[in-house]
Amino acid sequence: MEGWIKLHRKFCDWEWFNVSEMAHLFIYLLLNANHEDGSWNGISAKRGQLITGRKSLSRGTKISEQKIRTCLKRLEKTQELTIKSTKQYSIITICNYDNYQQKESDINQQNNQQLTIDQPTINHKQECKELKNEKNNTHVCEIFFKDFFEAYPGPKKSIKTEFENFIAQYEPTVAMNFLPALEREKKYKTALKNQNKLVPQWKNMSSWIDRKCWEQEFPDTEIEDPQAGKLISYSQMLRIIDSNKALTTGNFEPVRINGGVTMWKEIHIKNQVS
Repeated sequence: MEGWIKLHRKFCDWEWFNVSEMAHLFIYLLLNANHEDGSWNGISAKRGQLITGRKSLSRGTKISEQKIRTCLKRLEKTQELTIKSTKQYSIITICNYDNYQQKESDINQQNNQQLTIDQPTINHKQECKELKNEKNNTHVCEIFFKDFFEAYPGPKKSIKTEFENFIAQYEPTVAMNFLPALEREKKYKTALKNQNKLVPQWKNMSSWIDRKCWEQEFPDTEIEDPQAGKLISYSQMLRIIDSNKALTTGNFEPVRINGGVTMWKEIHIKNQVS
């Protein structure tokens, strides 16, 4: 095999780039696709197409046939390629092949055209790029939303209904904030429960989203002894003694809590001498 292909650095931003077998297979397809219209055994194959099969792709990439099948389905779903299959072979067409491997003659011709002529093409490509990025963002954020949906302990409808409610109101990338916010709220409510305080009920998921609860801030909860009041750290105890000369370390007793940490609890001493 002779020749070379061009690969833009933006390929690193591709949604499948971090899935090694996906990137491996797609680059292999770019390397083996026709760069000019041609034919094979009487079968025509245009520029950006290749005639192949799963077994051949597996031999060429050392990726299992099962993974080849899965990768091809994913690439079809995200509109990277189309596949026309027969009993003997498949014709794979790489969508927008010219965006990956533009002819030198086309590049020179575009460079010689006036900016006013080029601008509509540039704008159209930008619109297509933005549309694709929007689809990619939605796809990725569906994964974040699914993790949030499964972790949410409150009442909720089907994931399809909840996601449609969300996507109708907000940008898809907002979903990335949901799970961290949920963990903060869980931690806060657990602290309230451990202190025998009233714990607010979980909202319906749709209400949680409508009210932007992922933006909610929670106060730091102090560790308290349910039997005898608030526990404080050693440095807090010293500050209290420093601000109140009537108190000494004798007004406090150590309390061991989970993890072996020592906290301090104020006690009242009768007949204390002023």
